Amino acid sequence: MDALQQIVLALVQGLTGAAPISGAGHALILTDLLDWPPVSTRTWAPLSFAASLGAGLGLFLSLARDWAGLLRPAAAQARRATLLAAIPPTLAAGFVLPVLHSPVSSAEVACAALIANGALLFLAERRRRAPQATVAALSPARALGIGALEALGLLPGLSRVGLGMAAGGLAGLPYGAGARLALMAATPAALASAAVSLGQARGRARCWTGPSCCRG
Repeated sequence: MDALQQIVLALVQGLTGAAPISGAGHALILTDLLDWPPVSTRTWAPLSFAASLGAGLGLFLSLARDWAGLLRPAAAQARRATLLAAIPPTLAAGFVLPVLHSPVSSAEVACAALIANGALLFLAERRRRAPQATVAALSPARALGIGALEALGLLPGLSRVGLGMAAGGLAGLPYGAGARLALMAATPAALASAAVSLGQARGRARCWTGPSCCRG
């Protein structure tokens, strides 16, 4: 991977990290369109580590006030819902990502997943409930359900943040609250992805080949 390829892929990951679109899917498609040579896991891992770590730290710092608010005794229910929503994507990033293999990591699959991602967001918007819920009012099942849908963003082409926002809307959360919950749930997941990429860089983990190792 030359310097230009590293810069372009890093920009794609950075620009899509907090948006409801998939950075991994776009990186795969861009690599294919530009006819760049395949990138080995060992070569990609350091860039994936930097991108995932940067995304996790960036999200944490930008939401620092919200994280601090969860520490208040009065925020116990909101804290529970946020932690429950973060469990599925974090576990998926930490334990499912290392055992996935390259057959699902292709530009064709990424294109199909990007279309599916858009369709899911559209359908979720059409079926969105009138804003009437708060994060604190979410039941444990609904909080876990939001996290479970967000965990599907592990696949290149599906957006972790976008699916989390869609699930929040289906649960009756306003746009702002749903986006905030999705981003907070994505924070530990991004850090888990960074840990996996660090293991790959040190030769201790297996993962998809190429840009799909860094979820968007």
